[in-house]
Amino acid sequence: EYAVDQLQTRLHLRNQKSFRHRSTLSVLQVHSTNNDGSVHLFNCVAIILNLIKLPGVVCVFVAYYYLFDYALFGIIGSERVVLRVCVNAFITYLVGIMSFALLVSFSTRSGLASFYSGSSGYYTSRFIVWWFFMWFNRLCSGLLLYPIHGTFLFNIWLRMTGAQIGERCFIDPGAAGWFELDGIQIGDDSFVMTPNMHGHFVDHGKLQFAPVTIGQK
Repeated sequence: EYAVDQLQTRLHLRNQKSFRHRSTLSVLQVHSTNNDGSVHLFNCVAIILNLIKLPGVVCVFVAYYYLFDYALFGIIGSERVVLRVCVNAFITYLVGIMSFALLVSFSTRSGLASFYSGSSGYYTSRFIVWWFFMWFNRLCSGLLLYPIHGTFLFNIWLRMTGAQIGERCFIDPGAAGWFELDGIQIGDDSFVMTPNMHGHFVDHGKLQFAPVTIGQK
């Protein structure tokens, strides 16, 4: 009976310590979230950005299409509608993905969308910038540049964004794409086929950033 009482006492004390530990963490997390930024302001900004992102991309491609349609066929004219549409669509696609690829590279290289290291609180201006540009990074590295995945052209583009890519690498992030690009470090002769690789994680109530390193072979 004495041994049972001692065991129950120890379990009771342990549960109390665990409860106090969880309560402290909860208070710290709530305190950190309340001080980081305005949730209501972020929701308003998020709605505006969501209304801009995808429609903006579509509008760019539509504008390119009509621009090239007028430049190529507006003057000389063409009665072959199928040929006209195919040529315009192909040129629009090439120029469109090149434009967004250069936009992502410039925003990362200039430091505007560089998240190599550091941290960010929730709903802050840095968090909004990260959330906005990471959508473009995933769209460009995944869907728009899908035809050149696994080729040296995709590796060249990754180097343009600040990533350190070795020689003779096969890299295919899939249609989902990658988030942070300038923090990617891949060694020579590596074979990477995964969309689940990113340089951010949540720790101590903050969004933390760190480089992702993959060794040789």
